[in-house]
Amino acid sequence: MQKQMKNWFRLKQTYGTISKKDWPRQDLDHIDSLYIRFNRWHDKQIDLLTFLINLIFILSIAILGFIVDKWDFFNDKKVYCHPLSEVTSTVLLTSILVGIVTLFFRLYDFRKTKNVIKYRIYKFKLENDFKYEAYESYNIDELEKKIKKNQKCNLILGDLTWTFFWIQSILFIISIVILISCI
Repeated sequence: MQKQMKNWFRLKQTYGTISKKDWPRQDLDHIDSLYIRFNRWHDKQIDLLTFLINLIFILSIAILGFIVDKWDFFNDKKVYCHPLSEVTSTVLLTSILVGIVTLFFRLYDFRKTKNVIKYRIYKFKLENDFKYEAYESYNIDELEKKIKKNQKCNLILGDLTWTFFWIQSILFIISIVILISCI
């Protein structure tokens, strides 16, 4: 967090020696494709964060409204000696919580993917001695380590995302089956 705070107050510096106007055409095309990929992942990160905020808000209101509105109706029915309203609410709330955790994993995965592309851009510019602006100076070995670290993190986050997605889906299906079978 402290390093992030430092970046807010520092000015970018210029590194490298070859100006962009002197770059070969194929290098310009390559860097443009990297920027397009970077922007796409950055947009996904922002969209997912917005979706997450809206999801939490909507699900909170919907579950609260559902429980309050139908409490007496579902409370009369039992599932293994427990009120249907409590069992279903517990399973659904657990599914919602798992879903929220899944979205956080996904959001972090997008962030790491975006960072891999950013470090590849810096690496490409360093390898070709192109001028670029950054908050700190990098060398190719540092960038390789950062790329590998972020890629490893992506693998773990991807596995966690899918695992939690399936847990969430199964819990949701269980709650629907309980509701349907007890009504």
